[in-house]
Amino acid sequence: MKTLLPAVLVLASCAEPLECGPYTYEAAGNCFGEPVVEVTPDDPTFEDTLAALPECRLAGSNGRLDLDGRCVDDICVGGSVDALVETYGAQTCAPGGGRALCRWAGVSVYVPDADRDGQPDPGSSVSYLDIMRADVSNDDGLGIGASMSCFVDRLPAPDVLTLSRRDDGSWAIRELNWARAGVRVGNFMTYTFERDMGAYGDAADQIQLGSPW
Repeated sequence: MKTLLPAVLVLASCAEPLECGPYTYEAAGNCFGEPVVEVTPDDPTFEDTLAALPECRLAGSNGRLDLDGRCVDDICVGGSVDALVETYGAQTCAPGGGRALCRWAGVSVYVPDADRDGQPDPGSSVSYLDIMRADVSNDDGLGIGASMSCFVDRLPAPDVLTLSRRDDGSWAIRELNWARAGVRVGNFMTYTFERDMGAYGDAADQIQLGSPW
């Protein structure tokens, strides 16, 4: 298990440059953020961590999500942005640091926007998709609202598990990452808003589809 950040902050050393890990930020020479660890398959705790997930509860299946193709409906990672603009229009896009965020078919679609005008670059391809709607799932019932264990049961072993410490001191799986497939599944409400988890509980509340990394 690789610890990315001690509890609250890491003091910078005069002799070594400050390096802040994921889910942290640097301010006044210190790293601030939450305790996060990453677990990979070669870690002895990997299998036990997955086995401790609650029993699978599938979401409803509607076939909109294609994890293998990294698509929602006809919106696919690497697909033509021009074709999507023609179908859905670009009026719902907004600038975002070199990428435009377009909301098409209820999905957050990130596309290249080199001039940062909030409009997709002509001839470009979809960079990645963020899915947070409960009406997006595949034929097997994997989607928003499905237990994290359902993804583990039905997909190959993840490449990386990201864990975060909850208020009671226990560790919760924050994210399942199939890096080589370009799929991330997040369970953010469990630890970020532990007292107000709503209907999701231990289930996935965000799915990101992108290029393999």
